[in-house]
Amino acid sequence: MILIGGDALHSIAQMGRNDELVSKAIWGWIMGAFVFSVSLIPDLSQAWPVSVVGSIAAFMLVGYAIAGSAVWLEQCTPSNDDFASHDDVTSQVFSAFTAMGAILFGYGFQPVLPDIQASMDIKDRKERSKQMMRAVNWSFGLVCPSYLVVAVLGYAAFGTEVDSNVMDSAADIIPDAAMIVMFVFIIFKTASEAAAYNQASFTLLRECLGFSDAERTTKSWAFEFTTRFIWSLTATLVAIYLPYFGDLSSITMALSSPIVFIIPILMWNKKYGETAPRWRLRAHWCFNAIFGVLLSVLAFVGSIGDMAIEMTSTSTSTENPLICIPK
Repeated sequence: MILIGGDALHSIAQMGRNDELVSKAIWGWIMGAFVFSVSLIPDLSQAWPVSVVGSIAAFMLVGYAIAGSAVWLEQCTPSNDDFASHDDVTSQVFSAFTAMGAILFGYGFQPVLPDIQASMDIKDRKERSKQMMRAVNWSFGLVCPSYLVVAVLGYAAFGTEVDSNVMDSAADIIPDAAMIVMFVFIIFKTASEAAAYNQASFTLLRECLGFSDAERTTKSWAFEFTTRFIWSLTATLVAIYLPYFGDLSSITMALSSPIVFIIPILMWNKKYGETAPRWRLRAHWCFNAIFGVLLSVLAFVGSIGDMAIEMTSTSTSTENPLICIPK
């Protein structure tokens, strides 16, 4: 998230410039400082404005990606660069496998949901669980089709040259002002996600150490400031200076899949399996087989292969912006 936000800041600064104003690492540190400032919000009950801003930003980014790809398909010649046109098929296969780790990471946030639910300012346990399930159902109901549409349109328009941020691929036909607005939304979205992911952990850590929510003493404030600062500093250092960050994050997600996917479902089956319908239990086993085993193995193999190719490669790849060739 810090890397994505830092890249967005760097892109805004470089618009209309041939020379680099400030390196990406510096912008990464600036983004890390911004994430730290957002994380100083005491708990999730007071962080709802951040969630609202992040939700609006997410909707805007999806709309931008769909519109950008659609305009490119309408005005420009679609890319003929597909997987079959590459000589280095092995590299393409490993890259595709590595992407499985990104998918697992994107949808593997459920371990923090109990912490977030416990941090909600709703006293009744059943009502808190009901509100949390409603939010999760709405989230997945909107996210899954949005991701599918963006992926299909992005590949149709740009082929394998598509950037991880689809809008970067369409930059040639999008006005600078619109791109700046998009990058601002990216910055706020990533910062709000970072805050939401970690606020629950900060809250539970404070409660475990005996700091009351009602009492805001100098000692408790100093503790919260210190824990948030250490987390932000460590996350920024790892994001900026750790080599092969994408591959390593994919490997980490692949190795942690038993904790993220398999064990929670097995625990649910053990508690409710006797009364649950048979089709649901079968669906759980299929889910574990696909996400907990198959995609994890593909992500691990792909990341190791991708790193090996990058380490042994003597060529340096440069990012060339896509140029719209009018139809």
